Amino acid sequence: LPSLHKLVPGMQKGMLCIFGARPNVGKSMFWHYSVAGAGGFLDQGAKVLCITNEELARRHTYRMMSAATQIPTRDLPNHAENLKTRWAKIKDNLLVLDGDQMTLGEIEMKIETEKPDVVCVDILDKVPLSGSFAREDIRLTELYGQARSIAKRYDCVFMGFNQLSAHAEGRTNLDYGMLAGSKTGKAGEADLIILLGKENVEEGDTNMRWVNIVKNKINGTHYRYVCMVDPDIACFRD
Repeated sequence: LPSLHKLVPGMQKGMLCIFGARPNVGKSMFWHYSVAGAGGFLDQGAKVLCITNEELARRHTYRMMSAATQIPTRDLPNHAENLKTRWAKIKDNLLVLDGDQMTLGEIEMKIETEKPDVVCVDILDKVPLSGSFAREDIRLTELYGQARSIAKRYDCVFMGFNQLSAHAEGRTNLDYGMLAGSKTGKAGEADLIILLGKENVEEGDTNMRWVNIVKNKINGTHYRYVCMVDPDIACFRD
């Protein structure tokens, strides 16, 4: 996204970056497009590891195929040639894994083996962590602290995708206090936090999404602006 790039000119290895939204707003689509869309991580030559513990890995892969080729997922079987010429050029740098019940230690082992430049975990809050914790917010603070340490140790960008609390429902002006489960601990560990908001409408859906840069250690810019989404091809547009 050109507008986002002007505000946040690239993430740096060793960073923990948090992305959040309410359900059905587009947080998964955001990483689909960031990874596989035109000019995304794969086009930049980065090796990307994606861990998903909600939807099946193949469903995420299909959506990234759509983001890369601009072909709706339902029409991909009819465009084998386009997939050969576009997707085949970038797919070798992508690994998408079903991570249901995959612990943070197991994710770290996979990072050590694969040596990715970018790691996407959707949803990071659901990753099991060894040990016992008195409260969920304490567990989440420890989880995010360890994720940040992993990013530093293995020189990669660690991107965690998560739900926002009900306080963010139907709102476009968001803050990190709306992160589910932990209002402060998670935010304190992050180098970059971007939250996506959407207005509730009486009928149907709106294709407008509000991008909120609520924490930014890269250049200190905090801002909110609107962009458009195209769910059929998993793309964001300024």
